[in-house]
Amino acid sequence: KCPMCRTQTSAYLDAERSELLQIKHPKTYSERQAEETEDEASRESIQPITLNIGNRHALVTPTDGSANMHDWTFFVKPSRTDIIEEVQILLHPTFRPSHIIRSRPPYEIRRLGRGYFTITAAVILRAGYSWVSSDAEPSPDGVEDGMLRLESTMDKSASLRTFRRLLALPQPLRQRTFSILNRPPPNYPGHVPLTLAERGALAVGSAFGSLRNPHRHDLIAALGEATAKPYFISRLRTAMLANPTGRRILRDRPRITSQTMSLEKLRQLPEDTVGRAYAAWLDREGVTPDTRDQVRYIDDPEEAYVMQRYRETHDFTHAITGLPVIIEGELAVKAFEFANTLLPMTALSLVAVVRLKAAERKRFFETYLPWAVSNGLKAEEVINVYWEEELETDVEALRSRLGIEIPPDLREIRKTLRDRNKAEKAARDAKERLGAATGV
Repeated sequence: KCPMCRTQTSAYLDAERSELLQIKHPKTYSERQAEETEDEASRESIQPITLNIGNRHALVTPTDGSANMHDWTFFVKPSRTDIIEEVQILLHPTFRPSHIIRSRPPYEIRRLGRGYFTITAAVILRAGYSWVSSDAEPSPDGVEDGMLRLESTMDKSASLRTFRRLLALPQPLRQRTFSILNRPPPNYPGHVPLTLAERGALAVGSAFGSLRNPHRHDLIAALGEATAKPYFISRLRTAMLANPTGRRILRDRPRITSQTMSLEKLRQLPEDTVGRAYAAWLDREGVTPDTRDQVRYIDDPEEAYVMQRYRETHDFTHAITGLPVIIEGELAVKAFEFANTLLPMTALSLVAVVRLKAAERKRFFETYLPWAVSNGLKAEEVINVYWEEELETDVEALRSRLGIEIPPDLREIRKTLRDRNKAEKAARDAKERLGAATGV
């Protein structure tokens, strides 16, 4: 484009003349340059999307005496599904229910009917995206231009309509040069965008640091975030979207802190409830809900929340299994979580098994690792437990519902071994004193 009038031209840029113009008209030149940069950024923030909407149809013979002879399937097929929050399908009022929500592909519905009618599909985008269309409406969550309504008439010919629309991308997804000296703005409070090289260095450094000192929770947290992409935290988010309770958690985004959860009230709950077990475990281990680090290194805000949720519910896993925060108990929980969530950090943490004593290592491999793998694989994904709603649930009933067997009491095993060792040592000392007194 011409640097002054900005019209498209096939002419090449005369660098010498451009420099002269910049010298002669510095203010106008800089204004035009700024406008060109803004226009380019605007173009980079818009992307096209194709939406195919239609139906498949077959005539059937009713077997129930009704007039429902049309077997049809209505569908919406977007060219991108990763940015779709949900598709709301509005049927004719005679259908029950007439309002159907599809939160993951395929976005379709099959029904029997007796006539032809018009179906409306509302395509709702994930947070941060918006439709560039005069037909766009606010989404149910109040996001401006987050919803687009499309219509299709059901008929006996397999119909298909194609809509091409434009999307406005969230700021972090717009093209830009990303380097240490040109870092994009944070996507949420506390966020630190990292280059690929920085992420790799963070993973290696935090891995070695946490191995040397397993009590450095900040390094363990950094390792978890650095290794969660590009697949694992996205898989966990997808698992939540596929689960009704998981979707509610993502919508509500509850936090577990001492401000949102009264430990004093939990201590007053009946003995066998989840809330009482959680409070008792926190008291016994000397920890609080506020000891979890904030997520900083995951770019997508919703995926960052999924990681935060995993961290803040980690102690509930301890509580319902009874495993303590000592290294042996923490390793058992991490092995369970790896089998259940596939987060790499939980597997990498198992390297700390080298810090166990020989007897502890033998007990871990023979008892707690088999328990963790077996229960982690067969149990429901614990990320989908809405713990705030389960506080008054019987803990044994919840374990049964999730498919988790309680492991052997590690603290009791260690206490029994300590008592036995003390008794054996006392017996040896008594024998030595007796021998010294008798000369035998």
